[in-house]
Amino acid sequence: MVALPALAHGIEFAIHFLRGTPKLYESAVESVGSSMFTCVLSYWLHRRNVVIVGEGARPLLVYVFQLPGELLDILVTKPIRLLRGTDSPRDKAQEETGDIALPPCGCHDAGQASAATR
Repeated sequence: MVALPALAHGIEFAIHFLRGTPKLYESAVESVGSSMFTCVLSYWLHRRNVVIVGEGARPLLVYVFQLPGELLDILVTKPIRLLRGTDSPRDKAQEETGDIALPPCGCHDAGQASAATR
């Protein structure tokens, strides 16, 4: 999860360094920052069962129309709720039922096994 992005950014940095890219360090910080943001955003969307593949996947057009509302909730509504100390109805329902979607990364099998043993 960390090694592949680190390797990719290392190669990117080396190529730009060898080619003499101006403001190399600033561009590297922006590149790593955008990668971190997209990784966190992808994680949140997968936890909310948005843009998933395989079993349970929906047509792409459904996700396209669902994304603006999810992005608004993640980037605006969720931080406001966190500052106020309140949870959304979705968060409360997930806590009560234990039905929390996990990202389709292959590591969720262990989580499902532990949830089944509760």
